[in-house]
Amino acid sequence: MRAVVLVGGEGTRLRPLTWTRPKQLLPVVGVAMLERVVEQLARAGVDEVVLSLGYRPEAFLAHYGSGRCGVLPARCVVEAEPLDTAGAIAFAAAVNGDVLADVDLAGLLALHRRLGAVASIATVGVEDPSRFGVVVSDEAGWVRSFVEKPPAGTAPSNQINAGCYLLEPEALAKVEPGQRVSIEREVFPALAAEGRLGALAVEGYWLDTGTPRAYLQAHADYLAGRRGWPPSPGARELRPGVWVSGEAIIAGQVEATSWLGPGAVVAAGARVRGSALGAGVEVGEGAEVVDAVLLPGARVGAGAQVRDSVVGEGAEVGAGASLRAETVVGDGARVPAGTALEAARLPDPALVTGGAGFIGSTLVDRLLAEGHQVDVVDNLSTGSLANLAEARAGHRRAFSFHQLDIRGPELVPLMVRRRPEVVFHLAAQADVRRSVADPVEDAEVNVLGTLRVLEGAVACGASRVVYAASGGTLYGEPRAQDLPVRESHPRRPLSPYGVSKLAGLEYLHCWRELHDLEFCALALANVYGPRQDPHGEAGVVAIFAERLLAGQPLVIYGDGRQTRDFVYVDDVVDAFVRAVERGGGLLLHVGTGQEVSVLELAELLGKVAGVEPALTFAPPRAGELRRNALDPGRAAVHLGWRPWTPLEEGLTAVLAWSAGRHRSGRRRVSQGGEVSGRDPRPGDGPPRRAPRRTGATRG
Repeated sequence: MRAVVLVGGEGTRLRPLTWTRPKQLLPVVGVAMLERVVEQLARAGVDEVVLSLGYRPEAFLAHYGSGRCGVLPARCVVEAEPLDTAGAIAFAAAVNGDVLADVDLAGLLALHRRLGAVASIATVGVEDPSRFGVVVSDEAGWVRSFVEKPPAGTAPSNQINAGCYLLEPEALAKVEPGQRVSIEREVFPALAAEGRLGALAVEGYWLDTGTPRAYLQAHADYLAGRRGWPPSPGARELRPGVWVSGEAIIAGQVEATSWLGPGAVVAAGARVRGSALGAGVEVGEGAEVVDAVLLPGARVGAGAQVRDSVVGEGAEVGAGASLRAETVVGDGARVPAGTALEAARLPDPALVTGGAGFIGSTLVDRLLAEGHQVDVVDNLSTGSLANLAEARAGHRRAFSFHQLDIRGPELVPLMVRRRPEVVFHLAAQADVRRSVADPVEDAEVNVLGTLRVLEGAVACGASRVVYAASGGTLYGEPRAQDLPVRESHPRRPLSPYGVSKLAGLEYLHCWRELHDLEFCALALANVYGPRQDPHGEAGVVAIFAERLLAGQPLVIYGDGRQTRDFVYVDDVVDAFVRAVERGGGLLLHVGTGQEVSVLELAELLGKVAGVEPALTFAPPRAGELRRNALDPGRAAVHLGWRPWTPLEEGLTAVLAWSAGRHRSGRRRVSQGGEVSGRDPRPGDGPPRRAPRRTGATRG
C-alpha cells in the first residue's frame, strides 16, 4: 500500500521553531517527526510513501530527495504553489505528517469498500474537540455532519478527524486546477452533506504535535515507552529511565525519564529530569532542566532553569535565566542572563514594510543581528534588493522577502500566513513635491496602504505596529520660539504628504480603540547615513557627499540658512527597536533637537573631506520649510532613547561609504523605508558601525 504524507503546512503554532524548518522535520527524541510518522505507517502495512511538499520544500528534498524517508522508500512531490490540504491529494490514501497515531488502515480500507464511499476518514475521541474537525457518524459508518473547529462547548460530538483519509479521484473532481482549497473545511463538509463520506472510529494512541504542549507531550510519551523501546534508535539505558545515544558527559544529576544525545554535557551540580537533550547540548553548573526539550547545540547557562519549555537549535539561555510554561526559544536566539520568561515566544517574528529602503534595510540588519525572524514587504518601486544583500546572504533561514505593494489584496493573506508579532510600517510615498502633483496617488499609498497594513496586523494577531511618521511635515512651518518642536505642537501639515501621514497616525489611534492593536509612532527628523539615496528629495547629505566626491559644486536652494535636524540612521533604528516594547499609544520625536543650516552642513562636509566645497545657489523651492528641529525629550522618557552619533562622525561614515562606492565604479541609489539602493560590498569602504545594543531586547 502506498500513502501520501501531507507535509505542506507552515506550522504557525510552533513558531519560532518553524521559521527555520518545517515542523515535520523537528526531532522527537532525536528522530525527525516525519520519520516517526513513516514508522507507524510501515507498521500499518504501508510499503511506500509520497511526500507532498508545500512549505520549505528544499528542506525535505535535502533530507529525502535520494528516495528514502526513514524505513520506507519515498518520493517527493512539490506543488507548483501551496494550495492548502486539497492541493496535495490526488491519490488513494493520505495522512497528516504531524500526527503520531496508531491508525488501522486495513480496517479503514475495509469500511471504505463496504460503503462504496467517495472518501473515508479515521476518527478519534478527544476531550476538547473545538480545535479540530468534528465528525458525527451513524452506526453504518456514514458521516452525517462534519464541522471544522466549532466554538468551544458547541461540538456535536467528541469524535474528530484523525488526519488519515482514503479518497477516490471523484472526491476532488469539483476542485478547479490551481484552486486553493482546504479538504477539511470545504471538501469533507460537502461530501458529508451529499452522504458520500465514511468514517471509522479508531482506538489507541493519537497525538497532533502542532502545539508546544503537544510537542513536549510527544517527547514525554516516547521517553516513557508509550511508543516502544528504546525511545531513540540505538540508545542505551544507563539506569532505569535514563537513555543515552553515543557518548555524553554527565557530571550532574540526570533522572528518569530522560534522553541525552551524542556529545551532550550535564555539568556538576546541574539537574535534568523528564527531558530530551539533543546532540551537543550543554547544561551549565547548577542549572535545572525539567520536562523540557533542548534541540541540538542548545546551551543553558549556570543556575538557569528551563521547565516545560523548548529551546531551539544553537540557542543560548543565559546564566540565571528562567523559562517556564511552554516558552519556546527559536533557533540561534539568546535569552539574556537573569531574564524570566513565561509562556513566551523568542524571538518575536517581525515584518518590515519598505524594508528594501535606506532606513528599512538598516532596521532589517539590526533585527536579524538580534536573532529575529524577519519578513520584508517592498514593491521595489524605490527600494532595492541590493540593500538587502547582507540579509539575504547571511540569514537565509531567518529572512524572507516578498515583492508586494502594500495596497494590494495579497498583503493581508501573507501576514496571516507569516504571523508577525510586530509590524514595522515604513513603506510610503515620501516625496512632498510628488504628493502635490498627484495627491490621489499619495493618499492611495499612505492612507489606503496603511489601512491595508493595519487590517493585516489585526488579522494575523500582531501585538504592535511601529509606524514611521514624518517629523518634517507634520507641524507645518513652526515659529522660531517653538523650536525644537515638541509633540504637543499643533499639527498643521502644509502638503498632501504631511496630511496623509497624519491620517495614518489617526488611524493608528482608531485601531487601538477598535481592535486593541497597540502602536508606537516615531516622527523622524532628517535621517542620513550609508545607503541613502543621493537623488532623493530628503537626501541632502547623500547629495552633497556625492557631488563633493565627484568634484562638482554643491547646489544650495535659497540662501542656505534654512535649517534641518540631522539624525544618523543607526540611532534611528535603535529607536525603532526600543519601540517594540515601549511607548505604546504615543507619538515620539526621533531627532537631535539641534538645528543645522544647509551652509553649515556644506562647510562641515568639506572639513571632513579635507576640501573646500564649491557652492552654487539656486532659487528656493516652493513649499520648503525655513526651519525645523524635533525635541527628542519625550523619546528619552518613554523609550530610554537618545541620539549618540555626532554629526561630524556620521558625515565621516557617509563619505567613507560613498568614496568606496565611487572607487568600485558602481552607482547606488537608496533612501529610508521608502527608498532604493544597494548594500555595500567588499571594497566599498569601511563598514558602518555595528548597531549599538540597547540592553535586554527580544531575540
